[in-house]
Amino acid sequence: MDISNKNLISIEGANITVIGLGRSGESAARLGKTLGANILISDGSSDSDVIERAKKLSSKGINVETGGHSKKIYDADLCVISPGVKQDATIVNETKANGIPIVSEIEFASWFTYGAIIAITGSNGKTTSVSLLEEMCKTKGFSPALAGNVGTAFSDIVLKDLEAKPSHRVYILEISSFQMEHIVHFKPFISVFLNITPDHLDRYSGMDAYIQAKMNMIQNQDQRDHIVYNYDDPVLNTKFEGVLPQTHGFSILGERETIFTMNATKIYDEKHATLIHLDQLALPGRHNLANSLAAATAAKILGVPNSRIAQTMSTFVGVEHRLE
Repeated sequence: MDISNKNLISIEGANITVIGLGRSGESAARLGKTLGANILISDGSSDSDVIERAKKLSSKGINVETGGHSKKIYDADLCVISPGVKQDATIVNETKANGIPIVSEIEFASWFTYGAIIAITGSNGKTTSVSLLEEMCKTKGFSPALAGNVGTAFSDIVLKDLEAKPSHRVYILEISSFQMEHIVHFKPFISVFLNITPDHLDRYSGMDAYIQAKMNMIQNQDQRDHIVYNYDDPVLNTKFEGVLPQTHGFSILGERETIFTMNATKIYDEKHATLIHLDQLALPGRHNLANSLAAATAAKILGVPNSRIAQTMSTFVGVEHRLE
């Protein structure tokens, strides 16, 4: 299957294998089925939640296998792989050996929408930041949808939007490094990088491989797109020199002028107008100052008014049961 040009991709009548019957795999299977593909979803597990999902998909006419992978998975034009499957897994190597293109669920879903995508990644703070940005965008002229590594799978939102066709849709995606391992066309309007610290090193050969997986998020961005990143992070501070997208930093140290700059008492914008005083912020902790500045910067690029950004920062108290 030729997937080299996003605008020419059609999956109607195609044979698509989905590996992994988790939340993202189930959603990708339903999206593919709705768009006319012949779906086989395969999972090596026989856990009760996997069996329950298998029953639901079987009732919708989707072919399912659990408890192991048969050779049928290689009778495919395309493979959509769940983030839990390692890049060097046997099933990945054999799929490639059979000449079958492999994409992530995030990549797959992105083919079927042209809504603005704001993708947020980082070793820490992702859920707080995407939730903050979603709240900031709940204002006139925006229809935000939160998906990805938190809550709802991206394929689920895209599937609903194919029918509902909401106007002013903005997709706010929490992105893990795993979800960026099989990217072809995925192209955020804004990519946000919160921080990078050693993580998932059981999955990657080393820190460089982990960082590169995250950097795949910007590989298709161009001059019309934006990168928002943490000036205070020593890894990120050297990663975006000479890139095509427009770059915007944020910092809790206040040593450089940014879209929103912080001093000892307040946050102010590029015109030196006060956005909010620090004692008005609802979220405690310096780490949440960084998350708030990241979300506010992305919101400002989107065109969210300062008043709405400030209102959210003064009322948003965090994500329930979340420790970041």
